[in-house]
Amino acid sequence: MLSADECVFVDDTEEYVQAAERLGFAGVHAQRPEQTISRLEALLGVPLTGAH
Repeated sequence: MLSADECVFVDDTEEYVQAAERLGFAGVHAQRPEQTISRLEALLGVPLTGAH
């Protein structure tokens, strides 16, 4: 089982992302696909698209 600080929570509702962050998750507020992918790549340290 992973702890919250080893997980990323992604959602399009900012309030849910903030709640997850208060619980120790890394949070990503998904607003635009490019921004979401970029943030996930930075957090995870891996490319998520074929453009890399």
